[in-house]
Amino acid sequence: MEIKLVVDECYFVKSRDKIGGTIRTDVFKYEEGIYKAFSHYTRDKDEDFVGFGESYDDKEAIKLSRIALRKDWTDTRNLN
Repeated sequence: MEIKLVVDECYFVKSRDKIGGTIRTDVFKYEEGIYKAFSHYTRDKDEDFVGFGESYDDKEAIKLSRIALRKDWTDTRNLN
């Protein structure tokens, strides 16, 4: 897992999924102490999936956003 600090209140994390694709999660810390995480996973240039997570713990926000991302990706695949 690769972590890159953008500013004190924002960083992003990159990691690989099971088939070698890249998942990028942007994490923002708000004044109230809440972290909001947005995970992006682009498998195809025509398809972009986004997951959102929110928590007082940044690792939990990342986890929730990745769960939402996988759910969005799975739901879309099942529709086709």
